[in-house]
Amino acid sequence: MLYLIGLGLSKGDISAKALEIAKKCDAAYIERYTGRISDSDVNELAKSVGKEFRILKRPSFEDNVSELIAEASEKNVGVFIEGDPLIATTHKILFIEAKAQGVEIKVVHSVSILTAAMGESMLDFYRFGAVCTIADWSEHYKPVSFYETIEKNIGMNLHSILFLDFNESEQASPDLRKVSNILKSAEDQYKRRVLDPNKEIMILHNVELDTQKNLLVKISELENIELDNGPTLIIIPAKLSDIEKELINAVYRQG
Repeated sequence: MLYLIGLGLSKGDISAKALEIAKKCDAAYIERYTGRISDSDVNELAKSVGKEFRILKRPSFEDNVSELIAEASEKNVGVFIEGDPLIATTHKILFIEAKAQGVEIKVVHSVSILTAAMGESMLDFYRFGAVCTIADWSEHYKPVSFYETIEKNIGMNLHSILFLDFNESEQASPDLRKVSNILKSAEDQYKRRVLDPNKEIMILHNVELDTQKNLLVKISELENIELDNGPTLIIIPAKLSDIEKELINAVYRQG
């Protein structure tokens, strides 16, 4: 049996059901490349379930899917994943391949950054459009295709969630000054005023941690904001409904 087990967004989110399954697994892995699980979190979880966890990073996870499935065909294997197990495409591929090979699989769902961000934003969850990612630009890699996704969402009066690349080694998203430059470059290329400097956007940082910050700022103010380490995402609202305006005024404008 292969278990894909969601850990939620903080170590306090893991369910009693997930702990029970972990204790009966013959082998336990924890995936470390899509989130912010620390060494201390891994050690604490290991003490709770009474077994050692093997760490999976991107190469070891994606290159050894076949080995994980083969192991799960003979014994109970648990793969623990921050957030919800079936949000990331990589985990879905593992699920599909296990099914194709006749290996039993069970998913233990948990809260994901996607659902948490919708709730924290105070925006109506059914008014969110397609999600996109702002890549951490390098010298030879500067994609701006996220602009088209935002434009389509706004055209349908839907809000946009923009995930910022998360650097596992640095445990941080790109700083907002760099993100500001990326947004400006995208607007300069398309010139459709989708990312007008005066447009208000939301910044959600370290959701569900003690260091969480929720900010409502203009795009032009991004370059002046400094944040601690941790994952950050941006929400670009479409036209607000009356109830959304009331909630945002109460939560963001009045503290």
